[in-house]
Amino acid sequence: MAWPAVALNSLQVFNNILDRGFIGRLEPSALAAQSASMNVMFLMFSLAMSLATAATALVSRAFGARDERTLHEANRQCLSLSAALGLALMVGTWVIAPFAARALLPSQDRRAVELMVGFLAVYATALPALNFIQVFAGSLRGIGDTKSPMRISGLQILLHVLLNFLLIFPTRRIGPILVPGAGLGLYGASAALSISAWIASAVYLVFSRKTILGPAWRLVLPSPSWVHRILRIAIPAAVMSVLRVAQLAVFTIILKATTTPLQASLLDVARQTALAGVVAIPAGALGSWVGAVGTLVTPASAAIAAMGVGFALESIMFMPAFGLSVASAALVGQSLGMRNAARAERLAWTAAHHAGLVTLVLSAPIFLLAEPITALLVPDNRLIAAEAVSLIRWLCVTEVGFAYGVVLTGAMQGAGDTTRPLWLTVVSLWFVRIPMAFGLSLVLGMGPVGSWIAMGVSQLLNGILCAIVFRKGRWKTKKV
Repeated sequence: MAWPAVALNSLQVFNNILDRGFIGRLEPSALAAQSASMNVMFLMFSLAMSLATAATALVSRAFGARDERTLHEANRQCLSLSAALGLALMVGTWVIAPFAARALLPSQDRRAVELMVGFLAVYATALPALNFIQVFAGSLRGIGDTKSPMRISGLQILLHVLLNFLLIFPTRRIGPILVPGAGLGLYGASAALSISAWIASAVYLVFSRKTILGPAWRLVLPSPSWVHRILRIAIPAAVMSVLRVAQLAVFTIILKATTTPLQASLLDVARQTALAGVVAIPAGALGSWVGAVGTLVTPASAAIAAMGVGFALESIMFMPAFGLSVASAALVGQSLGMRNAARAERLAWTAAHHAGLVTLVLSAPIFLLAEPITALLVPDNRLIAAEAVSLIRWLCVTEVGFAYGVVLTGAMQGAGDTTRPLWLTVVSLWFVRIPMAFGLSLVLGMGPVGSWIAMGVSQLLNGILCAIVFRKGRWKTKKV
């Protein structure tokens, strides 16, 4: 059950890295805008995944109990709620985009603020389709079908890559071939995501007729009893997602206030040069510094942009853990539906141990090759690349713990227990990561590297806490 999810996540990792590579060839403000936009994108995606979590838990429990009637109804009710949620999130993204851009990006980087607002406005149009895709895929995973989401969402990712290639860049010649292009820049990236999502959702609709879940377009009005059952699982998962994204926003704001010693020195040189009259620097431009290859970017924008590049590389390491988390969630739910809690626990630990081992194997070469890889992704700004290298190496040291946390969280959620993972998130992110990042980066003056250390330590702690809580076994008695 895990390998199709791992394969799909591999394609997603490939897609994320290509995204950074494409956007990294645009102006530096585009990369900063896209990286800051991840806060909003993670929030919207995570809210969709909270309903998908409920779908997997309810469908897998009914599937394990061989209760086909409940299985059909659980899928229909979850899809009906996903339709309403998708529309609400689309409107919500349009409303919050300007406020988020001004809060997360340095005020002097006006171009990045403008790009982020436009990027999110286009991205919002994908949310109804993305919600449908995630919830239906969650139901498929509940019946043990991880191959169909791999095929359909894999098609979506490949289409997204092709559209990125055609929409981001203008018409250009590659060797003897004239490649057409729309030249939409960063907006082309969000348009590619939206178009590919809607096409994939249409494919899911057609495919749904062939599954035991029933045709996906036969939606029903959500009944109060089912809404209560779904939200009892989805709300804690949604709150956990909101807290995760909120901490990422606060984390980004901390980065917004940081400067590295090298960047501070460059700012001093720029100020002194301007005061000496050697070069003319317009008023208001002193908040920018010249990178190693002459690219203008603010110090804070460099750290924020590096975070996006670092996350893209980190996704290679947690790719197996994500796939095994998907498998453990479905298998735990099915095992509890069979009233076999021992089987559920055994399968979850097996998945977690495999995730830890594979993550360890992947982390070592990424740690060693971080510099050449980031140089390829950000070829025009070595200082952004250097910050990304620092981040990814701190994450490599603690990624095994993160892998355990991902899989065991998925196992508890598959049992319908989303409350305990919520509290573990609060402790590791809000009681550890944010205070530590603030203290190291701003109070002790370590700059972005202090934030990178805090991120690594907190995700290791989360893995340890998840293992302790899972071993206690209270998730086995969760009623859905």
